[in-house]
Amino acid sequence: MEIINFLFSTTTGITILFFGGMVLFVIIALVAERKTHKMYYNHPEEKEDEDEWEWDDDDDDEDDDDK
Repeated sequence: MEIINFLFSTTTGITILFFGGMVLFVIIALVAERKTHKMYYNHPEEKEDEDEWEWDDDDDDEDDDDK
């Protein structure tokens, strides 16, 4: 019971909980990344179709001349 009072009622205890939680999440993220990397290691990268996402600004130039 004394450890719970220390962790939740003192500034030092709350700091320990905060940084301990950050370390825990970093460890979980690294483990998950390694498992995912092993699972999908040889999939080729998909090439995005650049023409699909580009805006065609050439048509807008003709409209500006009318002003």
